Amino acid sequence: MSDAADTASAIVAAAAAQLGRIGFDEITYKDLGSAVGVSERTVYRHFPTRAHLLVRVALDLESRLFAPAAFTSWEGLYDAVAARFAAFAQHPAEAVILARSASLSPVGAESPAGGAGSFFSAAVGALLEESAPGLNGRDRRRTASALCYFASAQFWARCRAAFGMSAEDAAASFRTAAGQVLAAAPEGTWPQQALAGAGQ
Repeated sequence: MSDAADTASAIVAAAAAQLGRIGFDEITYKDLGSAVGVSERTVYRHFPTRAHLLVRVALDLESRLFAPAAFTSWEGLYDAVAARFAAFAQHPAEAVILARSASLSPVGAESPAGGAGSFFSAAVGALLEESAPGLNGRDRRRTASALCYFASAQFWARCRAAFGMSAEDAAASFRTAAGQVLAAAPEGTWPQQALAGAGQ
């Protein structure tokens, strides 16, 4: 790893460590520079805007705390989402960072789980392709996008903050939403087993 990459990683780690004590908006570039032993200007050179920093912190948190389990079946997907929601409930401040990151315009090619180009979205896409080979490309993308949204930190945060739901309740809501999303696809494109257990 280059010195530049080491410095960027150290800045991200310092920001993530501060999240346990203060909110993201209270983190200053000056304090991050002091924590890492570099100038404030160096922090700006690596992260020109707070959106850049937020996305990198979210990716770090995603890999350390919220990495989704691999799945190749619908039950595996529901179990993976339930496990992610349970992890979000254990680390709510960090989960909110993921939700905020996802709500910003992308500033990089990488994306936290559920976003375009993530492992999670690729796994959902593969599951759809295998389960519903008759689904056309447009409907497959729409279905994958909806499933990824309902599995996201944004959806979990909305369930928690607006409706006081537990992680288990949010996971049950995901199943119901997934069932509605799958049922909206053109008739005849889904084998019955794809709908089983999806709130249908």
